[in-house]
Amino acid sequence: RLDLEFHLWLEGEELKGLCAYNRDLFEADTIKRMLSHYQNLLTAILANPEQPISQLPMMSTSEQQQVLVEWNQSTIAYPSNQCIHQLFEAQAEKTPDAVAVIFENQRVTYSELNIRANQLAHYLRQQGVGPDVLVGICVERSLEMVMGLLGILKAGGAYVPLDPNYPQQRLTQVLEDADVQVLLTDFHSQSCLPQTENLLIPLDQNWWKSATDDEAQTHFVNHLTSSNLAYVLYTSGSTGKPKGVAIEHRSAVALLYWARTVFNEDQIAGVLASTSICFDLSVFELFVPLSWGGKVILAENALHLPTLPAANQVRLINTVPSAARALISSDGIPSSVETVNLAGEPLDNKLVQQLYNQTTIQAVYNLYGPSEDTTYSTFALMEKGSSQSPLIGKPIVNSQAYILDNLGQPVPIGVPGELHLGGDGLARCYLNRPELTQEKFIPNPFSQKPAARLYRTGDLARYLPDGNIDFLGRIDYQVKIRGFRIEIGEIEATLNQNSAVKETVVMAREDTPDNKQLVAYIVPKLDAQTLKKPELYELQVSNWENIFDQQIDTEANNLSDPLFNIQGWLNSYDYKPFPETQMRVWANDIVSQVLAHHPQSVWEIGCGTGMLLFQLAPHTQSYYGTDISNASLEHIKQQMYQRPEQYTHVTLAQKRAEDMAGVADDSFDVILLSSIVQYFPSIDYLLEVIENSIRVVKPGGMIFLGDVRSYPLMRAFHTSVQRFRATLSLDIQQLQQRIERSIQQETELLVDPEFFVALKDRYTEITHVQVRLQRGSETNELMKYRYSVLLHIESQSPSNILPVIVNGVAMDAQAIAQYLQQQQPDAVCFKGLLNRRVATDVICVERLSVIKDKLNVQQLEQTLSDSLQETIDPEQLNQLSAGLGYHLELCWSADPRDGCFDAVFVRPEMAAEAILLTPLTQKSIAAGNWHRYGNNPLADQQAKQVIPQLKEYLEQRLPEYMVPNAWIVLSQFPLTPNGKVDRRALPAPDFANHLSTDFVAPRTPTEQALAEIWADVLHLDEVGIHDNFFELGGHSLLATQLISRLRQSLGQEISLAALFDSPTIAQLDQVLAQIPQTGGLSESEPDEPLPMIVPTPDQRYQPFPLTKIQQAYWLGRNSAFELGNISR
Repeated sequence: RLDLEFHLWLEGEELKGLCAYNRDLFEADTIKRMLSHYQNLLTAILANPEQPISQLPMMSTSEQQQVLVEWNQSTIAYPSNQCIHQLFEAQAEKTPDAVAVIFENQRVTYSELNIRANQLAHYLRQQGVGPDVLVGICVERSLEMVMGLLGILKAGGAYVPLDPNYPQQRLTQVLEDADVQVLLTDFHSQSCLPQTENLLIPLDQNWWKSATDDEAQTHFVNHLTSSNLAYVLYTSGSTGKPKGVAIEHRSAVALLYWARTVFNEDQIAGVLASTSICFDLSVFELFVPLSWGGKVILAENALHLPTLPAANQVRLINTVPSAARALISSDGIPSSVETVNLAGEPLDNKLVQQLYNQTTIQAVYNLYGPSEDTTYSTFALMEKGSSQSPLIGKPIVNSQAYILDNLGQPVPIGVPGELHLGGDGLARCYLNRPELTQEKFIPNPFSQKPAARLYRTGDLARYLPDGNIDFLGRIDYQVKIRGFRIEIGEIEATLNQNSAVKETVVMAREDTPDNKQLVAYIVPKLDAQTLKKPELYELQVSNWENIFDQQIDTEANNLSDPLFNIQGWLNSYDYKPFPETQMRVWANDIVSQVLAHHPQSVWEIGCGTGMLLFQLAPHTQSYYGTDISNASLEHIKQQMYQRPEQYTHVTLAQKRAEDMAGVADDSFDVILLSSIVQYFPSIDYLLEVIENSIRVVKPGGMIFLGDVRSYPLMRAFHTSVQRFRATLSLDIQQLQQRIERSIQQETELLVDPEFFVALKDRYTEITHVQVRLQRGSETNELMKYRYSVLLHIESQSPSNILPVIVNGVAMDAQAIAQYLQQQQPDAVCFKGLLNRRVATDVICVERLSVIKDKLNVQQLEQTLSDSLQETIDPEQLNQLSAGLGYHLELCWSADPRDGCFDAVFVRPEMAAEAILLTPLTQKSIAAGNWHRYGNNPLADQQAKQVIPQLKEYLEQRLPEYMVPNAWIVLSQFPLTPNGKVDRRALPAPDFANHLSTDFVAPRTPTEQALAEIWADVLHLDEVGIHDNFFELGGHSLLATQLISRLRQSLGQEISLAALFDSPTIAQLDQVLAQIPQTGGLSESEPDEPLPMIVPTPDQRYQPFPLTKIQQAYWLGRNSAFELGNISR
């Protein structure tokens, strides 16, 4: 049975039904309500058959009466014509000698505070301040701050708070938007303000106190009414500019009178005021106690509470859950605290019960409300000992809450909808933003009051049967972090103004419990100058040289065949070596293609330790081998020295790939670049190498590029790898994030086959191009995701072969064989064949882009097995062509579906006399915008440059709390099928996944030195002794930097292999203890003896995955460099 079943059947002219439900999941009243709604809907359909179903009511009249009227009967009488400061003045007359405010060791009575505020009000009036005049206040927390707020209100003005810690650009935006002419400040804050012509009044100086004693004792009389503005708070705005919420006195007074009905004199006798006056919680913290005879206890921050001199006088804390959580963990809540108000963030029951565990706390309230409704709109007293998730309760007095659908109609109990707020607390408007005001503040159709309005909160909520409201989250991308309301759009808009940014997405993530943080995802705008930064090229290439030189053992004692050295060729899936038989198939394919052109002179660029050289050179008259690694060349020399008669025509030189200066034009029949293109730093670099190669190739010769990685299949490849590594229980969202992270961390160059076809448009010397799939029956990554390219230079072939095109999408090998046997064509191309090698990976990419359900990897694999179509193994066709007497050309398809291929069968005698063109290679592709044909291998290095720049850029423009904690640079955003950013697939920040669960700080001077070096190289704040260097984002290039830093700081030399074998600080410290020290740490600071570290299964180091650079450039290396579980 299902958890909920609804059965309907016809009996005569009656429709009867039965509902079966799981009583563990559903209450009887819920089921009755659902059935009632269905019955109401059917009745409405019969009564109004032409009406759209979305406009038909599901609720009965009595239910509508309940949610619209009964649950919003919150009206009480209060003097709505009063202003905030008038409540304070009345209290000052009642209790003039009572302490009003305490700050550190200073205190001021109601009478003293009232006199100072009156003096300031008189001076402000002389400067033109009156009703609805906006006055800025930018001061540090102090007694003067409270006096300044009251003085502005008494003068008739409205205060506009500015935080001195905000960037100057943010302060400028607020001052200009509010048109502030008068600005209250103090000595320290004044230096933080931008250049301004505003009148500055320093509250910590006395020259403005010109009022007489009599004037100071009397309240200022003006024409202010409760409909005038009291303050304007600027909140985050989605357009990139902050928006000012304009609050009138009567709205604030409504809040203050509600507080009087809920909190008694004892509770407000000492209220902690720790929230910045730029945020609406401060309105409660300051004016509730000052209006009703309580005491304000100022603090810089809620976390300073335990250190306050007046901490034991605090009775009520009004703060955000994250601050309360931190106070609990530090045992920082004094025993004097009886009441805790929590607002600004979603509240969890665990925190509530932790607060109640402190026996002196008698009441914990969950309060909800936006600035647009004057701080608080709903509230609920949390129940001690409850296991239920906290609710936001019911409306405060003189407020209403409605939950409506997208047509503005009330939703039934239990159904989610957008929360709308009404009542006396609503703001007047968004300052100077009439269109936004009209959009967010709409007419209230449920009120009898003229001009009544509702505020659309953008929050998702639902009614519970008892009238309480359950908060479900945001509808849009506004978030709250540590109580700060943040419009994600403002951060994105600000970032998009930076010329280095192409696209940006900002999200609030909580990848670890109780640690919500902002994460910025950036796609940088990479122009030609950015991609050609010489310092990045130099860093990348020089690091390669260091790596290759470290890993070569010129003795090669442990190699079974020194002429075919495959040491270091490990697959990306489980890091195990490719079997030698597979490697020989791969190498033979390249060798046979080169020798098919009978070259007499060959230049192999990136010859490594000679795996191809030793097979090709005996068939040539001259062979030139170059490599960046001198150690690799020394290995070749040693092998040649042992066989002098075979290799006298071979010349070796240490060169970079682009270095062809001094080589004469038309010198070689073939330029060979195999397993080297992927280590070029950019497409531009590849273009440079090809252009130089064209010059030195003879007419009729060719440039052969082997083992090129496919850019269109980049996502399929990383999806395949991550699927292989994932456990069956891993959920799909985590899998998607791993895929995105691995794509971003790709350090090799992947190239679209169309790039090579487009070269014909740029270089007329290239007469035709051949793109070929790798030969082989094994489905390893070399066969699946690599290909070869032949660029024919000034070829004199007399004609082109244009085969007949046959759509091969639904064909298998048998159907192709039948076609060939029956039709006997001279040349035919089967187009768009489904490639068995990559079909499952490609389908998986498609599935992941559309899956919305919560699945795990096991369930995903089942959907893939159910989706398999008829596919063809390319190697089958090679066997078929040989049996039927055809020459076969296998090429990536021009069809847009990734992974498809074309098979061209042609008679051997025709193939020998003409150029064979496939649908891809006969395409006409205009040259230009070369970067679209490949990824950016320097993305990680460029990210390390761009992230600090963008962070500084934001810090100059936005408050600190709006600057993301984590930054991730991506080459492109993952997209949903309809082209929108797939936010679920965006990867979590790396450091959240790779730092050790149990952080252990350094214990000895050496461990401390190592931790500091690691943190600096990896750009982390701290590193524990059991954190894995490579899991923290380290790779081979960073490893060389680390080794250099160890040499400089500790005076000790370690090999790259030692670092791979001992990738944690604790392990490396033991290694260093065995190595003589030549400098660095003083010998007067010896390490304490270390205890023996006994690995546990979850800590024991596993074989480290090689980077792609290592996998290819360690071609032919010997046993001196050993990793993980490679046999020694």
